[in-house]
Amino acid sequence: MAGRRAHGFRSRKLKTSLRRLLDAAYKNGMFTKGLPTIQADELHSYEEGINCLAQNLILDYASPLQLERAMVTARGIEGLTGVNSTGHRHIRSAYYSGSKMAEDGPWGWSKPYSYLVCQVPELLVDFNGNPTAKKYLLELTDGLLAHRHVDANGRGLSANRDSFFRRSRGRLWPGLFSVAHVLGCVEMDGRQKYLTPIVDGGMTMSVNANALDILNLRKDTALPNIPAEGGRAVTPCRRLSPRCRAAGFRGSSGEHFAWQADGDKSPPRTSLRAADRELRDQRIHRNRGQPLDRPCRCSFD
Repeated sequence: MAGRRAHGFRSRKLKTSLRRLLDAAYKNGMFTKGLPTIQADELHSYEEGINCLAQNLILDYASPLQLERAMVTARGIEGLTGVNSTGHRHIRSAYYSGSKMAEDGPWGWSKPYSYLVCQVPELLVDFNGNPTAKKYLLELTDGLLAHRHVDANGRGLSANRDSFFRRSRGRLWPGLFSVAHVLGCVEMDGRQKYLTPIVDGGMTMSVNANALDILNLRKDTALPNIPAEGGRAVTPCRRLSPRCRAAGFRGSSGEHFAWQADGDKSPPRTSLRAADRELRDQRIHRNRGQPLDRPCRCSFD
């Protein structure tokens, strides 16, 4: 809903319905000390009402009630984190509620989805510069950057999971970070070091073209785009793989990012036509009751 509002949809019904949804969550006891009452994994904890609170903070800006709720949630999230023996601040659990958390076995880890709940304290910092929330949010990102590793090819890799107690990390991946959390730290602090995870692994494909200018990344992104002799510009992602995708494999494709970087619409147009042909072929096979003789994926060749 906040996205629709950002695109110019100004209906009062949108704001009212979202506020009623959040009020119902509090009325029915879904919050305890700012966190979900039920114990759930890191993604469902966010979806138990914290996401709705964040959207209300955006649509109902400066509302005293929503800000008070945000301060309680920000305090609860701070208690969810801690500084371990190595001096790094990490999220302590991936299975928690407002009254308890599991820290043993597979649950004592922070994962990419763990940082979704940080949206509320980030919006609080955006409103009044809350120093406590700002401090632990930056320390969380510093803890993530401490586990960043540069391989022999100069490619930055980040741990997709961090253990709070075991001083260990999960498998290293290029740029498995929460883009929103990292961008929030850039806005809070302004230091370019927080852009490092975005540049690693092609996560610049997760942002739109104007963000490249806002973050002063267009120059770095455009350098490899210089056309070869008589040829078309080649983007970094296209050099890596014609099917290169953004972080989490849910964002824009390499062709879409190329359009954002150099303005040429032909690559995404070609990809969309190929996807349309693929879907049409699948529909024909289903209607005829014939099995597919190839995987259900779109070709971008």
